[in-house]
Amino acid sequence: MELRELNCNDPIMQMLHSYAMEGWPQHVPPSLRSFWNVRNDIHVTDGIILKDNRLVIPFAWRTDILKKLHLSNCGIDKTKTNARTTVFWPGMNKHIEDMVSCCEK
Repeated sequence: MELRELNCNDPIMQMLHSYAMEGWPQHVPPSLRSFWNVRNDIHVTDGIILKDNRLVIPFAWRTDILKKLHLSNCGIDKTKTNARTTVFWPGMNKHIEDMVSCCEK
């Protein structure tokens, strides 16, 4: 499944897309509060939601992306650095820390 399709099937990503295109309301639903501090950095290009130049990853893809980020087993800091160049989701740093710390060496 491709990112655009995942975004279309995810209600949170649909709302995020709408807010990025039409503006953010004063009060956002709890499911989008974690995006509030970066709302001015969220935009849509060719149907893809971006934070600055990084792909915003829907919940359904986050586990797969985490696994791919850690394929090289390069540790927490390097994995975070690699992630920060390409992808974004709220809480990503903590998810990386949790995944790498549970990794078998």
